[in-house]
Amino acid sequence: MLNICVKKQSFADGLRDTCFQPSIARLNGVDVLTFQAIYGGDFYGEVQYSAGNVESGEWSAPQVVEPFQWKSCGTADITEAIVDVRSIALPDNKRILAVGSSSFYTSRGCAFWDEKIDRRCLPKQRAFYSFFDPVENKWSQAGTIESCDCGEHGDLRIACAQMAVMADGKIVLPVYYATDEMIDYANVKWPRQAVKTLIAQVVGDKLEVVAWSNSLTIASERGFVEPSVKFFNGFWYMTIRSEDGRAYITTSPDALLWKEATPWRWCDGTLLDTDSTQQHFVVLNGVLYLCYTRQDPCNKCVPRFRTPIFIAPVDPVGLTLDRTGEQIVFPLEMRNNIPNMQGNFHCVDLSVNSAAVADCALYITPPTADKAAVYKTELKIAYIKSGE
Repeated sequence: MLNICVKKQSFADGLRDTCFQPSIARLNGVDVLTFQAIYGGDFYGEVQYSAGNVESGEWSAPQVVEPFQWKSCGTADITEAIVDVRSIALPDNKRILAVGSSSFYTSRGCAFWDEKIDRRCLPKQRAFYSFFDPVENKWSQAGTIESCDCGEHGDLRIACAQMAVMADGKIVLPVYYATDEMIDYANVKWPRQAVKTLIAQVVGDKLEVVAWSNSLTIASERGFVEPSVKFFNGFWYMTIRSEDGRAYITTSPDALLWKEATPWRWCDGTLLDTDSTQQHFVVLNGVLYLCYTRQDPCNKCVPRFRTPIFIAPVDPVGLTLDRTGEQIVFPLEMRNNIPNMQGNFHCVDLSVNSAAVADCALYITPPTADKAAVYKTELKIAYIKSGE
């Protein structure tokens, strides 16, 4: 069994009760945390960062990631923001790479769900990156990730993604992008999404795409979104969020040619019942694990079964989950009869036998006739160790 210790986190200038989208990268023994405030559905504040330590749960006073600050689109009441940021330490042990995607806001919130906005008139979504030097406490100028092989529609997102470093130092970037197929989704026309991986090399403060994989999608709702990757025992693994009540897994020998994705199953062949939420990997003492959400008798009151977050060993050959080894990372908790919603989480290996899972438990007080919904969160990090 894994030893899982969950701590509520604190900052030098006080607690934050609207933190969301946390990500952790460890560099030379120092952990760098990025996060955003949450104001409403898909509506986030500017990206912030803090230095600290997973084990202690203590962090410096947050600062804004300046290259990811909001920018006017030059159109009345439309602002471009960088969201869903995740980070990874580079193999030179000198810098951290942070990657996120653009979203668009109006004064009323997320433009994609704004009934007064024609989504087709919004700019294309792009993937952004910046490098952080903790010694200089400085972020590089933001760059955009370009690929000539992600369809004609143009939208490309690296969102809530678990990235990975290849043996030669190149970065594997799991992306999803808009295909040319349009569907009806949430009462609007929406392009179906497909996933693939981009291989990028670091050149100074630039991230240059040098290769890309085949694409995978599914004919259900928006298709495949929010992929994450992990290298384990000579193979690449990609886990994928879907909206058909399943999550999907595929493998590749080189992160360039992916097999047909299949639904996650238990060792007995039973399908994993989940609902449109991301999954991520950790490796502990030579064992591959998946972190995920799923349907459970305890979470009937939780939208999309987004709590608890579970962890279970993966059979890397059969691509199944070991139910007997399943444990809870973040349990279901109630605040004023409101359940916590998890699911926008990040996983990182800290050592051969330790890892961290970061998430922000979200409690939404429903709106009333004269008051908008209230979003409150609790930032928590699970420090996980395998048996010695």
